Amino acid sequence: MKVVLRLRNSGIREVWQHYSIESKDHEQDLLTDSDGHVTFPKRTIRAPLLARIGKAAVNGLNPHGSSGPAAYIITLALGYDAWKNDFYIPGQPLPKEVIVKKSSSQ
Repeated sequence: MKVVLRLRNSGIREVWQHYSIESKDHEQDLLTDSDGHVTFPKRTIRAPLLARIGKAAVNGLNPHGSSGPAAYIITLALGYDAWKNDFYIPGQPLPKEVIVKKSSSQ
């Protein structure tokens, strides 16, 4: 995923987790380049069928639990919004580019 932030050499953190399979999240910090761009690698996960079924059964017992893949971007520069994929529709592709904008509350 390519992230566009209009600040050079600024930190961007990607946090991701597949709630149906994993019990903890992952994160990676990268710096934007001289154009304010950063590209995170594609994330994939592998799990045995039995683990997928077992984790889904446990998640099904928790009415407030999450399931499926989730990711969000945090800008480590003050005054910018975070982005998260809470609008993801299963079977649809994720965005290839995210533009992070200054927060309107500043």
